[in-house]
Amino acid sequence: MGTRQTLANLEIQLADNTSGAITPETIRDLLATLNPANGSLFENVAAPTTIAVAGTYVKAAGTTTAGELLDMSMPADNRLQYDGVVEAHLHCAITVSFVSAGNNQVIGLAAYLNGALIPGSIVRHKLGGGGDVSAIALHTDVDVVAGDFIELWLTNETGTATVTIEQLYMSAFTLPH
Repeated sequence: MGTRQTLANLEIQLADNTSGAITPETIRDLLATLNPANGSLFENVAAPTTIAVAGTYVKAAGTTTAGELLDMSMPADNRLQYDGVVEAHLHCAITVSFVSAGNNQVIGLAAYLNGALIPGSIVRHKLGGGGDVSAIALHTDVDVVAGDFIELWLTNETGTATVTIEQLYMSAFTLPH
């Protein structure tokens, strides 16, 4: 299998030249680059996340299982890490169902990159009654390099009632720069 390359490197390798030679290695590198890195994880067992301070985001608790992983890994629960060799653009989709112990709770969910909020990724939902199950999806895009990771974080904006994730699915794929 080839090595992922930056688009700039591939353009140089595939540019017109006097010999007209494009090596088999260049073709393998092109194919490796065009095959996006991707990964997924899921959680099926209810996991409560303690909210110590209303409105403060914390990493969602729970035990996750890795799905398909290509140039990505799951080094910790609720974490997809990019392991590719070139900088890339990552698109992440997260679906989650959750409950809260309190009534009339506004729950915020967001994607975090390396422990920092990804701007524009926050979604909010109001749960009417304690025990009401809600489902929500969020999508985000971010540029990544090897070792960068994405996680789901959440908060209870209304109070400190625990938020329990019942199901979680996260997937991500990249396109090279």
